Amino acid sequence: MTPARSFPNRRRLGAVLVALLSSAALCGAPARAQVEVQALAKLDLFSTGRDTGFGMEVWKGSSADIARSVIPTLAAKPLSPAGTSLARRLLAQAATAPDGAGDDADLAAARVKALMALGDAALADNILDRTPGLQNNGPLSQVAAEAALITGQDAKACAIGEALVAARDGPYWLRLRTYCQAVAGKTEAAQLTFTLATQQAKDPVFNRLMGAAINPAAAPGAASLRDGLELALSRRLKLDLTPALPGASLAIANQLAADGDKAAAPAAVPPGLTPFSPMPDTAAAPPAAPTEAQLIAPLKAARSFAAFLAAAKAARPAIAGLAHGTAPLTDPVLVAGAALAAGDIDSAQAIRAGMTQDSVPGANPVDLALLDAALSAAVGKPD
Repeated sequence: MTPARSFPNRRRLGAVLVALLSSAALCGAPARAQVEVQALAKLDLFSTGRDTGFGMEVWKGSSADIARSVIPTLAAKPLSPAGTSLARRLLAQAATAPDGAGDDADLAAARVKALMALGDAALADNILDRTPGLQNNGPLSQVAAEAALITGQDAKACAIGEALVAARDGPYWLRLRTYCQAVAGKTEAAQLTFTLATQQAKDPVFNRLMGAAINPAAAPGAASLRDGLELALSRRLKLDLTPALPGASLAIANQLAADGDKAAAPAAVPPGLTPFSPMPDTAAAPPAAPTEAQLIAPLKAARSFAAFLAAAKAARPAIAGLAHGTAPLTDPVLVAGAALAAGDIDSAQAIRAGMTQDSVPGANPVDLALLDAALSAAVGKPD
């Protein structure tokens, strides 16, 4: 197949995007170059992104109405791994917007929200850094604040919330404002805003976490990673993120995996201090090492490779302890696989060395062969 014939297929996203990418015929008439160049230069919210190989004209001839109908669904409906990869490349491409939609802020927000849902918070943050008019559009600002929170830029997220002109009193913005006021040490203001937020919309998980952030006597419970605000709160409360990884959004799971986030909970907050207070410079006893059962629970519960990778990296120190310990492992193949995923080849090899084919719990010869193949590839012996 020639490149000219294969190019349209590169713009397909399964059945979902066929209609979008082939909805209108390519413009055949000679263009009025000066008028069109001036119009595009004025504003095109799809022009930020990166080169993923699709080219600047990937959306040329596509109907803006179909784009408005289809793109938001990519943030809501699960795709196959191949579909997810293709969708991320398509949405990441810096390009000319679908016909007549260059200044459509809501469509631009849907594009970046879909990118976030498909797992790329860092690129979403980069795109929104170069997108004008955030302060005038609630959806764009919310995606920007979430991307900032997920990538660990709390001050930036708070600044985005403060700059917002429209819809400042919606539930999300009240929750973010509560968080930002608490971080700034404005406890009374945070309590008032928190009351307004809970009156507008009930969210038991946020209420539990934020309540503990404001009131040191309240129990925060388990961490939650459904969105950037919950990630930021869970981190500030110094909660163990590992058990929450299976329920993490794909963007958060990918970010934690990229960061190699160490999710083990540090020492508890001393009485009389809020979780946002500066911690006193005192030595604390290290937390007890997790058992194998505690370590493998989030690995088994992971619903995506990103979540598994994040859990493996978070558990890397504990995996090393188990690998070089004397206690027998109940699921050595899984733990060895997690060690490999986390980049700890030594621990994976140590676990494998302790296995004999006749006495490997929960494993068969195929499992062992796959582990051996992965180990060989990891040390540069692909043959």
